[in-house]
Amino acid sequence: MGRVNSWRPLDRVASWNVDLVDGTYLAFAHQVNGRRLEGWLRRLHSQPPLS
Repeated sequence: MGRVNSWRPLDRVASWNVDLVDGTYLAFAHQVNGRRLEGWLRRLHSQPPLS
């Protein structure tokens, strides 16, 4: 799944059975955005998806 650059799209596709997602989010300010992405992944594993 492409163009997943924020929490909302990541949460949405989590229930679609995709194997991986792609986006340019980590290409910019990767140290800060990497920590945010790690938080999103922890959040995915701790709560059910929106859809």
